[in-house]
Amino acid sequence: ISISPLESDGELVGMLIISRDVTAHVSLRESEQTLALELRHRLRNAYTVASAIVMQSARSYPEAIPFAETVCARLANVAISQTRLLEAGSRSWPLAELVRTLIEAHGEGATRIRYAGDAEAAVDGHAAMVISLIIGELTNNSLKYGALREGRAASLSASLEDSTIVIRWVEQTDAAGVTALAPRD
Repeated sequence: ISISPLESDGELVGMLIISRDVTAHVSLRESEQTLALELRHRLRNAYTVASAIVMQSARSYPEAIPFAETVCARLANVAISQTRLLEAGSRSWPLAELVRTLIEAHGEGATRIRYAGDAEAAVDGHAAMVISLIIGELTNNSLKYGALREGRAASLSASLEDSTIVIRWVEQTDAAGVTALAPRD
């Protein structure tokens, strides 16, 4: 319900009252929150199961246990990072903190991602999710096909320029024998 005074010559002559039924909106928000909680729970379970499989596999090879523990620690870092982002909601994130959180999810690999960011910029929960998707895709592609896979560094910068968030990802890779693909969509 919103109420506004109606004035004539500086005197209150009435009130304008507008009411809307927001039941559907509230129900949708509650459904979204329930879905987000379920998604967070399932993601945590998936990382826990993956860690259990890695550790079970390593038991047959005692020399692999330290490696398996490292993999499990990295999976735990990814789970923590994703949980923080799923809980972001309407929270405002300092851009630099958000990007560091995303990078830390890669454990030891994070040391090869050099970050420079705008410490003053802040983003809302929606923008944080979009930035997370972008940086996740860039990092995953580099781990699969690029510099991070080859043990080389990548540089990442994020800044706010004229109310637009600009993300730059730069990496050097061994291009010998690599054919560039035509962009899709």
